[in-house]
Amino acid sequence: MPPRPEPRPVRVSMVSLGCPKNLVDSEKALGTLASAGLVLAPDPADSDVAVVTTCGFIDPAKEESIATILEMVALKEKGAIRGVVVAGCLVERFAEDLRKEIPEVDAFVPFKDYPRLARICQEVLGEAVPEGADWRGDLASVDRVPLTPPHMAYVKVSEGCDNPCSFCTIPAIRGRHVSRPFREIVDETARLASEGVREVVLIGQDTTFYGYEREKRFLLADLLRALDRVEGLRWIRLMYAYPAYVKDDLLDALRDCRKVVPYLDMPIQHVADGALRRMMRPLGGKGTRALLERIRERVPGIALRTTFIVGSPGETGEEVEELVRFVRDFRFHHLGVFVYSREEDTPMGKRTALVPRREQNRRRRLVMEAQQRVAFERNRDLAAAGTEVEALVEAKAAGGRWHGRTAWDAPSIDGTVRLPDRPGLRPGAMGRVRITAARGYDLEAEWAGEPS
Repeated sequence: MPPRPEPRPVRVSMVSLGCPKNLVDSEKALGTLASAGLVLAPDPADSDVAVVTTCGFIDPAKEESIATILEMVALKEKGAIRGVVVAGCLVERFAEDLRKEIPEVDAFVPFKDYPRLARICQEVLGEAVPEGADWRGDLASVDRVPLTPPHMAYVKVSEGCDNPCSFCTIPAIRGRHVSRPFREIVDETARLASEGVREVVLIGQDTTFYGYEREKRFLLADLLRALDRVEGLRWIRLMYAYPAYVKDDLLDALRDCRKVVPYLDMPIQHVADGALRRMMRPLGGKGTRALLERIRERVPGIALRTTFIVGSPGETGEEVEELVRFVRDFRFHHLGVFVYSREEDTPMGKRTALVPRREQNRRRRLVMEAQQRVAFERNRDLAAAGTEVEALVEAKAAGGRWHGRTAWDAPSIDGTVRLPDRPGLRPGAMGRVRITAARGYDLEAEWAGEPS
């Protein structure tokens, strides 16, 4: 009697939506699947189970998440896949509603059950659960399966948030602020650098609060100085800073650490006193302006990125005009604008004096047009001066040229720089470039030194 064929291993795919914080969670979740012996499939149509890690922060993100879930359900109904599992922020907020509205989904997985994801996928298929399908540690101890290019990685320094912003659901979704152990972050970064990662981007719901709940003092500056000593690493980039906790020791670290790029992402949300007060942002307009000036004074040449929210309840036309003037005068390197999204389980979400959507969009357009003029002028000035800056190569484009990023540009959200080909050039190569032309938000440059 011929031997029975070995059963085909379960194939699992993952669609990760939302912010880089969610992406890191997805990489960890994939690590638990791989550790349990499941096969990771890049294409949902080539898998047995499709996992969707959702975003539930604002309405457009929720809509994208629902649309993606329905796409996976359609694959299941066609017989292309056998199961659909949904995880992430949307599950934390709306699990019961989702179960009622999309019963075709086989399992909804909250954050606390991510270590059980392999077992859940097996159970969805009605198959025997292999030994080790439950991860025995926490997600911090599992090797990530990278979803980013090999030359860069996001490193999460903390989880959750203690800030009381009246418009935000993050504390309800992610919980109170919890810092990762200092040594754990340094060791993870060193391991990534040894594997060829050249840029790490530090992320968290609030990176600047790092360490405070453990030691009653902010430790982010200390962490930057420790990461600056990691061999093989070239760039360290800081995202998601909270204005009230940006202190001089952090600015000194941004200035002094040679691997920390001159870049800071700090969402300030508005600049008018009334709007900031309603948002429960502690610095107010005057304090916010003073902080921004101090950052530029203490860290010369720094590229500042921020985000604003327009159209929130109570926002006046005068406050929008003040914001537009501020954008024109202060000249941020990068700026994003969101229209207010009502979240009923927040203090601001209980307000009834809502700004009509058409007016919200008009206000967003006014601010973005002001920023576009600033950004285009800045890029033209950089080209006219032949400014030199360090750049990182990302990918080869049509016509033999390459796309990359300058030290002033974060991955996926900021501008790009177009670079000429060189023998041996590869993704992850870095070197000095001279800016030669501006193309709107993007730049063209030539090599000012030999890339390595």
